[in-house]
Amino acid sequence: MKPVFKQHYSQPPSMAVVSAMADALHQPATKIESLSNWTDPVALDSLFENTPEAISGPTVTFEYIGCRVTVSPDSLQIEPPTGDDHE
Repeated sequence: MKPVFKQHYSQPPSMAVVSAMADALHQPATKIESLSNWTDPVALDSLFENTPEAISGPTVTFEYIGCRVTVSPDSLQIEPPTGDDHE
């Protein structure tokens, strides 16, 4: 996996996170673990549904499939886990 994967998105955040994680892991989205096992996708989407990109909105960070995911109103970032295997 790349050290950091960052992109802008135009779909609901929950869908964008799953799509970005699948891309980062080089797997189809249907083959990776469900986002709902790690966080509430409906709650994640509701945090951003009325936040225009032009204003500063919330930033949410959580773990998903061992990676750190940060979502803001107009972009998301995926960082691989840190540990002994990345020395």
